[in-house]
Amino acid sequence: MRYLVELPTAKVEAIKSLIDSGKYQDAQSFILTAIENQLYLEKQPIERFTPVEAQTMQSSEETCSPSLTLSLLSRPDFEQPSNITVQDPNPEVLNAKYLWALYNRIFPVKVTLRVLLNLLRTNPTDSGYTDLIAVTDAAASEARKLNLVLSKIDKKSHRIHGEKLSAGLPHAGHRALERFKSHFVGAINSKGHVEGAPALLRFINIRKDEAGHPQIGITESGFRFAIMENPILDKSDYSRVFHDEEIDFYLKHISEKLPKEYMLSMNMLKAIKNGNNTPNELVKVIHEADPNISSKEAYAIRSSAVSRLSELGMLTRRRDGVNVRYILSKSALELLAIQTTN
Repeated sequence: MRYLVELPTAKVEAIKSLIDSGKYQDAQSFILTAIENQLYLEKQPIERFTPVEAQTMQSSEETCSPSLTLSLLSRPDFEQPSNITVQDPNPEVLNAKYLWALYNRIFPVKVTLRVLLNLLRTNPTDSGYTDLIAVTDAAASEARKLNLVLSKIDKKSHRIHGEKLSAGLPHAGHRALERFKSHFVGAINSKGHVEGAPALLRFINIRKDEAGHPQIGITESGFRFAIMENPILDKSDYSRVFHDEEIDFYLKHISEKLPKEYMLSMNMLKAIKNGNNTPNELVKVIHEADPNISSKEAYAIRSSAVSRLSELGMLTRRRDGVNVRYILSKSALELLAIQTTN
């Protein structure tokens, strides 16, 4: 039986690139592999949640607890990373020592890692690397579907800006998807510099193969973070973004791999504890750490860092009219106490 399918030019070029690199003999072998992978996924005992379903959700208790165990977002059943992981990216290709202001959340990184790991599980490679374009498209698609679900829950729960579960996930529109791909999956430019939050966090690495085609692989740290149980993705629990185990792992990880990012977070928490708990006062903390950055950049860094700390359950915002003050959580105070004793 024959099917005629029209494909966008970008998809055709991506398929040609994979064929040219020797991964597939011809277009037919690529398409048959894609069909086999999708048929395998469809056979899995996983309750899928589609964008159409998300758009037709009703305001009911059942609606606010949809299953998010999507095939590419489900928790992988790996025991050990074995040969699936790759080496951390070389610091020389990363161009940054702390998370840029545009990388305002961590949860979208978790989404990308889950998608990458599940794709590697269903289609393993000898090198641990797989096609970056395929992973990017899949991660953006799953993140978009997840946004539709979590946006409904944010609205139902009256979550304020900066504390929304859907923050960082792409809404409708080409630009939003491209931002997600750039910020929370990553890319490699013509000079070999690797961009994106996952690489900067040393959770993934990106390289070009011999034919110059970009590939992505997951590091051992990224593997560990990906397989940890998540309240949203694995339990349909929308009271928090991360479990304590994930938070502990993340903070220890950045303290070792991205110490400047860790120190920025700790300095901001210490400032809040000492009563310097307004947005402007935190900007001063950032300027003291790096006097060379501009005021505009300092404000952006503060906003992004506060968003991530809120996501980690370290602080909350309190509004007094037009003024905002930050309040530390119990877990943040406990973390600072440990820092002091050490």
